[in-house]
Formats: sequence, structure tokens, C-alpha cells
Amino acid sequence: MSIAGLEQKISSLPIQYVTEIEDFIDFLVSKYSSRKPDENSAEKVSCFGALKHKISFISADFDEPLDDFKDYM
Repeated sequence: MSIAGLEQKISSLPIQYVTEIEDFIDFLVSKYSSRKPDENSAEKVSCFGALKHKISFISADFDEPLDDFKDYM
């Protein structure tokens, strides 16, 4: 639809609907002007396994008793 067609439709409406349309346009402008997507950063969807190979695992001797607690064992 062209802008001229939209203008014609809007001009045929009662004034209370025109102000409502204006409010909606302001809402859309504020919604989409604050979210400008960068070409380098894509929105990521978190999913199962997304952090695979990014988490370091604990050492093999994690469950071994500490030398500091020998006196208590």
C-alpha cells in the first residue's frame, strides 16, 4: 500500500481515530528505533547445548581430600 493510499484512508476517519493512529505510529517508531540490529551481532536463541565446549571442567582430583584438613580426618 502506498503512503498516499494510507493518507486517504486516514483522512476519511473521525478525528478520535486519527489521534489513535498517531499514537500507534509513535509506539511503532519508539519500538523499532531503539532496536537497530547490527550486522555483526545476530540475536542468539538459547538452546540446549549452546555452551558446549565453553565451560571448563573441574580437575580430576576434585574429590580428593585437601592437605589443609588432614588434622581433622
